[in-house]
Amino acid sequence: MDSRIKGQASMEVVLLVGFLFAVFVVFIAFVNGQLTDKRAEIELQLLEDVSKKVQGEINIAYNVKDGYSRNFSLPLTLDGSTIDYSIQIWQNNFIANTSTHQYNLAIPTITGSIKKGVNVIRKSNGTVFIN
Repeated sequence: MDSRIKGQASMEVVLLVGFLFAVFVVFIAFVNGQLTDKRAEIELQLLEDVSKKVQGEINIAYNVKDGYSRNFSLPLTLDGSTIDYSIQIWQNNFIANTSTHQYNLAIPTITGSIKKGVNVIRKSNGTVFIN
């Protein structure tokens, strides 16, 4: 009879450990999903920040008098190390992309192209030039 009780106790321990392991796996999957969502949210916010910075610089240049000139910088990566992005101006839109997100903003008509790093924006004869 003692071996039967020991066998039942062993089986209960195995079932308990299996149940706890399953709960742990579900918890880790949930946390991973939450982290992935948060990373995507941060990436989109960083894209928005860069886009609004460019839009602001262009709007300022567009609204001031001729002779305005200013240097401004755009980061090489969005978070300082890992999130690569691309930028372009197309048909009065500033477009910023990562591998998973895109952010567009309307801008006034400009001449030139924008790049990561240092950009020069100026206004001459009523036209805004970049680089």
